[in-house]
Amino acid sequence: MVYQLLSSPSVVATAPTPRGGQAFADAFDRSPEVPFLAAILEGFTSGILVLTREGGLLHGNQVGQTFARHLRELEGTEGKAIPTSLWTICGYLEESRDLFPDSSLVLTQDFTSLDGCHLRASVQWLTLTEAERLLFLVMIEEQQPSSEILAAG
Repeated sequence: MVYQLLSSPSVVATAPTPRGGQAFADAFDRSPEVPFLAAILEGFTSGILVLTREGGLLHGNQVGQTFARHLRELEGTEGKAIPTSLWTICGYLEESRDLFPDSSLVLTQDFTSLDGCHLRASVQWLTLTEAERLLFLVMIEEQQPSSEILAAG
């Protein structure tokens, strides 16, 4: 499936998120909550990607990695770990920290495939308590077209 951008990112304001500090990779490896967290994320039917602020993929469930692969194919960026379209939304979220320091925002972006399949990507901050470093939590969901929802109802 190939996806294209449908609209500009939208913003949803939520509760404040604290800023972080220590090296994440070491804390992530030591954290007893990480295998549990990874198992939970794998069970989601939505695509989940956990990204570092430097652009690394820390974790991605199978659905998230599949959607990311489709987006990279669309963009022609198969060599990159993170699709440019998703990384751009993460950049907007990073910029929002200076503009709205007391708010945590959730940015969303819609994509559609050439065969009509719709995806919605949402990006928000994620902080693991032991690491105290901010990460990007990217959730990608397949959206049911409104005509199918009306037909099912």
